[in-house]
Amino acid sequence: MNKNRALRIALIAAPIAVLVLIGFWLLMDDNQVDLRNLDDAAFREHVNEVAGVQQIVNVYRRDRNATFRTNADKRAYDKEERQWLENEATDEERHRWYFALAIQLQIGQAQNSLPAELGEGGILQASYYEAMRECAAEHGYSGLLLADPPPDEYDRLELEEGISFDGTYYDRLEPDFGITLDEYFDIRHGCANWAQHYPTLDEAERDRLLNLRNEHYWQEIRDFLLKNPDVIIPRLDSPECTAEFIAECVGNVSG
Repeated sequence: MNKNRALRIALIAAPIAVLVLIGFWLLMDDNQVDLRNLDDAAFREHVNEVAGVQQIVNVYRRDRNATFRTNADKRAYDKEERQWLENEATDEERHRWYFALAIQLQIGQAQNSLPAELGEGGILQASYYEAMRECAAEHGYSGLLLADPPPDEYDRLELEEGISFDGTYYDRLEPDFGITLDEYFDIRHGCANWAQHYPTLDEAERDRLLNLRNEHYWQEIRDFLLKNPDVIIPRLDSPECTAEFIAECVGNVSG
Protein backbone atom coordinates (compact mmCIF):
# COMPACT_ATOMS: atom_id res chain seq x y z
CA MET A 1 0.00 0.00 0.00
CA ASN A 2 1.49 3.34 -0.99
CA LYS A 3 2.14 6.08 1.55
CA ASN A 4 -0.60 8.40 0.26
CA ARG A 5 -3.21 5.69 0.55
CA ALA A 6 -1.97 4.74 4.01
CA LEU A 7 -2.15 8.38 5.13
CA ARG A 8 -5.65 8.81 3.72
CA ILE A 9 -6.89 5.67 5.45
CA ALA A 10 -5.28 6.73 8.72
CA LEU A 11 -6.96 10.14 8.58
CA ILE A 12 -10.36 8.68 7.79
CA ALA A 13 -10.04 5.88 10.32
CA ALA A 14 -10.45 8.04 13.43
CA PRO A 15 -14.27 7.76 13.43
CA ILE A 16 -13.95 3.97 13.77
CA ALA A 17 -13.27 4.41 17.47
CA VAL A 18 -16.49 6.38 17.75
CA LEU A 19 -18.31 3.74 15.75
CA VAL A 20 -17.39 1.09 18.29
CA LEU A 21 -19.13 3.12 20.98
CA ILE A 22 -22.41 3.97 19.28
CA GLY A 23 -25.49 2.02 18.35
CA PHE A 24 -24.08 -1.35 17.26
CA TRP A 25 -27.05 -3.07 18.86
CA LEU A 26 -29.28 -1.40 16.28
CA LEU A 27 -27.58 -3.41 13.54
CA MET A 28 -26.77 -6.70 15.27
CA ASP A 29 -28.91 -9.73 15.92
CA ASP A 30 -29.87 -10.28 19.55
CA ASN A 31 -28.49 -13.80 19.30
CA GLN A 32 -25.05 -12.78 18.10
CA VAL A 33 -22.67 -15.71 17.69
CA ASP A 34 -19.71 -15.84 20.05
CA LEU A 35 -16.82 -15.92 17.57
CA ARG A 36 -14.52 -17.45 20.16
CA ASN A 37 -16.54 -20.68 20.03
CA LEU A 38 -16.02 -21.15 16.28
CA ASP A 39 -13.20 -23.03 14.61
CA ASP A 40 -11.45 -21.33 11.71
CA ALA A 41 -13.74 -22.71 8.99
CA ALA A 42 -16.91 -21.86 10.90
CA PHE A 43 -15.52 -18.43 11.78
CA ARG A 44 -14.91 -17.57 8.14
CA GLU A 45 -18.24 -18.92 7.01
CA HIS A 46 -20.03 -16.84 9.64
CA VAL A 47 -18.28 -13.51 9.07
CA ASN A 48 -18.52 -13.93 5.30
CA GLU A 49 -22.21 -14.75 5.42
CA VAL A 50 -23.04 -11.99 7.89
CA ALA A 51 -20.53 -9.29 6.95
CA GLY A 52 -19.05 -10.17 3.54
CA VAL A 53 -15.47 -9.92 4.80
CA GLN A 54 -13.90 -11.86 1.92
CA GLN A 55 -15.71 -9.53 -0.45
CA ILE A 56 -14.04 -6.55 1.22
CA VAL A 57 -10.67 -8.30 0.89
CA ASN A 58 -11.29 -8.94 -2.82
CA VAL A 59 -12.13 -5.30 -3.49
CA TYR A 60 -9.03 -4.16 -1.59
CA ARG A 61 -6.74 -6.48 -3.59
CA ARG A 62 -7.69 -5.03 -6.96
CA ASP A 63 -4.87 -3.38 -8.82
CA ARG A 64 -5.20 0.39 -8.82
CA ASN A 65 -4.35 0.76 -12.52
CA ALA A 66 -6.90 -1.91 -13.38
CA THR A 67 -9.59 -0.19 -11.34
CA PHE A 68 -8.85 3.37 -12.39
CA ARG A 69 -7.56 4.41 -15.79
CA THR A 70 -5.79 7.51 -14.45
CA ASN A 71 -4.96 9.21 -11.16
CA ALA A 72 -7.57 11.82 -12.08
CA ASP A 73 -10.20 9.07 -12.18
CA LYS A 74 -9.10 7.94 -8.72
CA ARG A 75 -9.32 11.48 -7.36
CA ALA A 76 -12.79 11.90 -8.86
CA TYR A 77 -13.88 8.67 -7.22
CA ASP A 78 -12.43 9.75 -3.86
CA LYS A 79 -14.33 13.04 -4.10
CA GLU A 80 -17.59 11.28 -4.93
CA GLU A 81 -17.04 8.85 -2.10
CA ARG A 82 -16.43 11.66 0.41
CA GLN A 83 -19.53 13.51 -0.75
CA TRP A 84 -21.63 10.37 -0.48
CA LEU A 85 -20.25 9.58 2.97
CA GLU A 86 -20.78 13.09 4.32
CA ASN A 87 -24.03 14.08 2.63
CA GLU A 88 -25.98 11.08 1.37
CA ALA A 89 -25.16 7.92 3.30
CA THR A 90 -27.56 6.74 5.98
CA ASP A 91 -26.19 6.02 9.45
CA GLU A 92 -26.27 2.30 8.67
CA GLU A 93 -24.40 2.79 5.39
CA ARG A 94 -21.87 5.01 7.08
CA HIS A 95 -21.28 2.45 9.85
CA ARG A 96 -20.92 -0.28 7.26
CA TRP A 97 -18.41 1.84 5.32
CA TYR A 98 -16.28 2.34 8.42
CA PHE A 99 -16.39 -1.39 9.13
CA ALA A 100 -15.07 -2.05 5.62
CA LEU A 101 -12.37 0.52 6.26
CA ALA A 102 -11.43 -1.21 9.52
CA ILE A 103 -10.96 -4.48 7.60
CA GLN A 104 -8.85 -2.68 4.98
CA LEU A 105 -6.63 -1.31 7.73
CA GLN A 106 -6.02 -4.84 8.99
CA ILE A 107 -5.08 -5.97 5.48
CA GLY A 108 -2.70 -3.04 5.14
CA GLN A 109 -1.10 -4.00 8.43
CA ALA A 110 -0.83 -7.63 7.32
CA GLN A 111 1.01 -6.55 4.17
CA ASN A 112 3.85 -5.27 6.33
CA SER A 113 4.60 -8.81 7.48
CA LEU A 114 4.05 -10.76 4.26
CA PRO A 115 6.52 -13.59 3.55
CA ALA A 116 9.27 -12.63 1.10
CA GLU A 117 7.74 -14.44 -1.88
CA LEU A 118 4.48 -12.53 -1.41
CA GLY A 119 5.74 -9.07 -0.48
CA GLU A 120 7.74 -6.26 -2.06
CA GLY A 121 10.08 -7.71 -4.66
CA GLY A 122 8.56 -11.17 -4.32
CA ILE A 123 7.27 -13.64 -6.89
CA LEU A 124 3.85 -12.04 -7.30
CA GLN A 125 5.24 -8.56 -7.87
CA ALA A 126 7.80 -9.89 -10.33
CA SER A 127 5.08 -11.73 -12.23
CA TYR A 128 2.91 -8.63 -12.40
CA TYR A 129 5.80 -6.56 -13.75
CA GLU A 130 6.70 -9.26 -16.29
CA ALA A 131 3.09 -9.46 -17.48
CA MET A 132 2.96 -5.68 -17.93
CA ARG A 133 6.15 -5.79 -20.02
CA GLU A 134 4.80 -8.61 -22.16
CA CYS A 135 1.51 -6.79 -22.65
CA ALA A 136 3.30 -3.60 -23.72
CA ALA A 137 5.33 -5.60 -26.24
CA GLU A 138 2.18 -7.25 -27.60
CA HIS A 139 0.81 -3.76 -28.25
CA GLY A 140 3.95 -2.99 -30.25
CA TYR A 141 5.76 -0.98 -27.56
CA SER A 142 8.58 -3.16 -26.33
CA GLY A 143 10.41 -1.44 -23.48
CA LEU A 144 7.46 0.73 -22.50
CA LEU A 145 7.11 0.79 -18.72
CA LEU A 146 3.53 0.37 -17.56
CA ALA A 147 4.27 -0.34 -13.89
CA ASP A 148 6.87 0.44 -11.27
CA PRO A 149 9.57 -2.24 -11.49
CA PRO A 150 10.58 -4.47 -8.57
CA PRO A 151 13.22 -2.90 -6.29
CA ASP A 152 16.12 -4.79 -7.87
CA GLU A 153 15.19 -3.42 -11.30
CA TYR A 154 15.31 0.26 -10.36
CA ASP A 155 19.10 0.59 -10.33
CA ARG A 156 19.56 -1.40 -13.53
CA LEU A 157 17.00 0.66 -15.43
CA GLU A 158 18.45 3.93 -14.21
CA LEU A 159 22.08 2.99 -14.83
CA GLU A 160 21.80 0.89 -17.99
CA GLU A 161 18.83 2.46 -19.74
CA GLY A 162 18.87 5.98 -18.30
CA ILE A 163 15.26 5.78 -17.15
CA SER A 164 14.35 8.28 -14.45
CA PHE A 165 11.65 7.61 -11.89
CA ASP A 166 11.33 11.24 -10.77
CA GLY A 167 8.00 11.81 -12.54
CA THR A 168 9.43 12.76 -15.95
CA TYR A 169 8.84 9.37 -17.60
CA TYR A 170 5.65 10.59 -19.26
CA ASP A 171 7.73 13.18 -21.14
CA ARG A 172 9.44 10.33 -23.00
CA LEU A 173 6.29 8.70 -24.33
CA GLU A 174 5.90 10.62 -27.59
CA PRO A 175 9.58 11.01 -28.58
CA ASP A 176 10.57 7.46 -27.56
CA PHE A 177 7.43 5.47 -28.39
CA GLY A 178 5.25 7.70 -30.56
CA ILE A 179 2.20 7.50 -28.32
CA THR A 180 0.18 10.14 -26.52
CA LEU A 181 -0.46 10.17 -22.81
CA ASP A 182 -4.08 9.14 -23.38
CA GLU A 183 -2.95 6.17 -25.45
CA TYR A 184 -0.51 5.23 -22.71
CA PHE A 185 -3.28 5.29 -20.09
CA ASP A 186 -5.49 3.09 -22.30
CA ILE A 187 -2.71 0.53 -22.73
CA ARG A 188 -1.79 0.57 -19.04
CA HIS A 189 -5.39 0.16 -17.93
CA GLY A 190 -6.03 -2.77 -20.24
CA CYS A 191 -2.74 -4.47 -19.45
CA ALA A 192 -3.24 -4.06 -15.70
CA ASN A 193 -6.58 -5.86 -15.93
CA TRP A 194 -4.67 -8.80 -17.40
CA ALA A 195 -1.52 -8.59 -15.27
CA GLN A 196 -3.36 -8.47 -11.93
CA HIS A 197 -4.19 -12.15 -12.44
CA TYR A 198 -0.46 -13.02 -12.65
CA PRO A 199 -0.75 -14.82 -16.01
CA THR A 200 3.00 -15.45 -16.32
CA LEU A 201 2.92 -17.90 -13.41
CA ASP A 202 2.01 -21.55 -13.60
CA GLU A 203 -1.61 -21.80 -12.53
CA ALA A 204 -0.91 -24.11 -9.61
CA GLU A 205 1.92 -21.89 -8.35
CA ARG A 206 -0.19 -18.77 -8.75
CA ASP A 207 -3.06 -20.30 -6.80
CA ARG A 208 -0.67 -21.45 -4.08
CA LEU A 209 0.75 -17.96 -3.65
CA LEU A 210 -2.64 -16.24 -3.73
CA ASN A 211 -4.00 -18.69 -1.16
CA LEU A 212 -1.00 -18.07 1.07
CA ARG A 213 -1.53 -14.33 0.82
CA ASN A 214 -5.22 -14.66 1.54
CA GLU A 215 -4.47 -16.85 4.56
CA HIS A 216 -2.01 -14.26 5.83
CA TYR A 217 -4.66 -11.54 5.54
CA TRP A 218 -7.24 -13.70 7.25
CA GLN A 219 -5.03 -14.34 10.25
CA GLU A 220 -4.79 -10.60 10.85
CA ILE A 221 -8.53 -10.14 10.29
CA ARG A 222 -9.44 -13.05 12.56
CA ASP A 223 -7.24 -11.75 15.39
CA PHE A 224 -8.79 -8.30 15.01
CA LEU A 225 -12.40 -9.50 14.99
CA LEU A 226 -11.87 -11.87 17.92
CA LYS A 227 -10.59 -8.93 19.95
CA ASN A 228 -13.26 -6.55 18.64
CA PRO A 229 -16.37 -8.61 17.78
CA ASP A 230 -18.68 -5.65 18.25
CA VAL A 231 -17.23 -3.81 15.26
CA ILE A 232 -18.87 -6.25 12.84
CA ILE A 233 -21.53 -4.50 10.79
CA PRO A 234 -23.69 -6.83 8.68
CA ARG A 235 -24.29 -6.45 4.98
CA LEU A 236 -27.05 -4.01 4.14
CA ASP A 237 -30.06 -5.21 2.20
CA SER A 238 -30.49 -2.14 -0.01
CA PRO A 239 -27.63 0.33 0.19
CA GLU A 240 -28.25 3.50 -1.80
CA CYS A 241 -24.76 4.29 -3.01
CA THR A 242 -23.74 6.65 -5.76
CA ALA A 243 -20.77 4.74 -7.15
CA GLU A 244 -20.05 1.13 -8.00
CA PHE A 245 -17.07 0.73 -5.69
CA ILE A 246 -18.77 2.49 -2.81
CA ALA A 247 -21.55 -0.05 -3.09
CA GLU A 248 -18.98 -2.84 -2.98
CA CYS A 249 -17.41 -1.44 0.20
CA VAL A 250 -20.85 -1.18 1.77
CA GLY A 251 -21.21 -4.80 0.85
CA ASN A 252 -24.18 -5.50 -1.36
CA VAL A 253 -22.43 -5.94 -4.71
CA SER A 254 -20.47 -9.08 -5.49
CA GLY A 255 -16.75 -8.49 -5.75
